[in-house]
Amino acid sequence: MAGNIVGEVDHPEPAVVLADGLFPTHSVPLSILTSAGTLICCDGATDKALAAGCTPTLVIGDLDSLQADRESLSGDVIWDNGQENTDLEKAIERCINNGISEVTLLGITGLRDDHTLANLHLLANFSGAIRLTAVTDFFTIIPLSGEKKFEAEAGRRVSLHCLGKSVKITTDGLKYDLHGEMFSGSGHGMSNEATGDSFTVTAENGTVLVFVSHPS
Repeated sequence: MAGNIVGEVDHPEPAVVLADGLFPTHSVPLSILTSAGTLICCDGATDKALAAGCTPTLVIGDLDSLQADRESLSGDVIWDNGQENTDLEKAIERCINNGISEVTLLGITGLRDDHTLANLHLLANFSGAIRLTAVTDFFTIIPLSGEKKFEAEAGRRVSLHCLGKSVKITTDGLKYDLHGEMFSGSGHGMSNEATGDSFTVTAENGTVLVFVSHPS
């Protein structure tokens, strides 16, 4: 089936894409998964969602890992065996084409290191077309171009990482604030720390991935 994600025009919020990486066990991503209004599963992630009692709205991918009987699925199933992009990329593109403006990605890390790296690049690559947030068992990861204020109590771990070209970074409210420093993929922005109720990051001339640890 290849219609819109839900019916003709509707796609209830919040929208969640579950990739076929490490299935979440932390309460933060699990809560996001179970409260999804639209749940899009990438191939074999469907089996994990069903085992957790979640019903996929849409299954997409080349379906080479899917164990569930396709006829038993209540949502749409889209077979796409294109080799030019990953199943996660296909899911994100599907969201964009259906007018979904904001998506949370789960299961994008773990199991395969090559997929983990590619998935992190997708966060940055699609940041101009759709608002993406990734949530793992350890961090919430947000691609940022420009300035954003983050709510996070003192002691929360914050790491900044650039993928590719140099980005000028300025922060306010971190233990080790940065003042217009150029980042180009090194570990310079790792393991910082929030000092108050919030902090601000400004990224110029590119995109930075902001990692914020979950509350303890």
